[in-house]
Amino acid sequence: MILRYVFILTLGIAWSLVISSVPATAEDYQHALKRLVETHKRVKTAQADLMAAEAAASKARSGWYPDVTVTSSAGHQRIYKSNSDPSTRMPTRELTVGLRQNLWDFGTTSSTVDKADTGVKQAEAALSQVIQDLTLETLTSYVNLERAWRTEEFARQSVANITKQTGMEESRVVRGGGFSSDVLQSKSQLAGAQARLVRAHGQWVSANNRFRALFNRAPDTDDARQHITEPNDLLPKTLDEAIELGRKTNRQLEVLRLSSEVARLEIERVRSSELYPKVAAVAQRKWERNPDGLDADRTQHIFKVEMTYQFNSGLGGLHSLEAARQAYLSVDGKFTDLRDLVEEQVRNAWQNLETARENAGYLQPLKKVVRFQGPALIYPISRLETTPLEMFTVIDVMRATLGVGPCEYILDVAG
Repeated sequence: MILRYVFILTLGIAWSLVISSVPATAEDYQHALKRLVETHKRVKTAQADLMAAEAAASKARSGWYPDVTVTSSAGHQRIYKSNSDPSTRMPTRELTVGLRQNLWDFGTTSSTVDKADTGVKQAEAALSQVIQDLTLETLTSYVNLERAWRTEEFARQSVANITKQTGMEESRVVRGGGFSSDVLQSKSQLAGAQARLVRAHGQWVSANNRFRALFNRAPDTDDARQHITEPNDLLPKTLDEAIELGRKTNRQLEVLRLSSEVARLEIERVRSSELYPKVAAVAQRKWERNPDGLDADRTQHIFKVEMTYQFNSGLGGLHSLEAARQAYLSVDGKFTDLRDLVEEQVRNAWQNLETARENAGYLQPLKKVVRFQGPALIYPISRLETTPLEMFTVIDVMRATLGVGPCEYILDVAG
């Protein structure tokens, strides 16, 4: 038997994304980011590392300046003589003031200073990396919070609408105008909607936890309503431009590059300090009282150029040099690997951006206001009691296409 149904659709479908205004009491995400950068413990730690690197650089530069040594002693001496002279016993005093200026160390001090300066640059890059990471985490936290909040709201509305539709289908069955298969289908849709609501709530809780970990406070709906627009003006125009920008501005890559430079300078420092002599100018003044058992004072003035060379018989200097070379090769290999990884991440991020834009382009018409100029008269082939559940009818397709809203009010007319 073929039934004819008259669908009078009196309600229009309006789909739009409404961005609610943020109340004055809510903290703007830009101010939240500024406060986070100023107070977060990771920034404080990176700043302390930078100050330590600057102090180490100042210490390295002190190698250009002379060393002043002051030695003083006081005691009692007794000298036994082998001849007939009587032994002497008297107090003794000694004061020595020395000045030692490094003249030539074959690059040891220069390499140490260059290594320390590179360490300062490395600490600055690490601080910049921490700020970049916090910026990304802050923006991601706000975006995920807004998305999770809206997803849960839509899921709740869907559950409410499908619950209402299920009740209408049950009423139709009670009146004898519907089929139990329609009720079963509505309940199946309701179960799916409830499952989506549970997942959406879990995402909202996770977004809450991440927000709380960053800002040490629980978010509210005012935080969730803040919308961050896509910075199209700041994004690169092509993939090649994005890769080049990633190589130049990625702070993690910059930190590892500077680590490689530090390792290279360490090779120069070890070579000059372990394998070459040191030449220094020495000036010294020594004052002694009762020296060598003599009841007198003696003053010495010494000016000399001194060369010292120390060589370990176990070839310790050569082993230190080889260790420095291998450390450099290790860091340089990590830098090359990270550079390739950064390029891969940029390519994947670019593809994800293109996919999101293309997907949004297909979904863009859903944001526009759609109005149905009803009523409409449709004669579909309806589901009979003998229709298998796995078979779709025109009613099923239409209900799935239009959604719950337009099909809430259906007038059944047999004919």
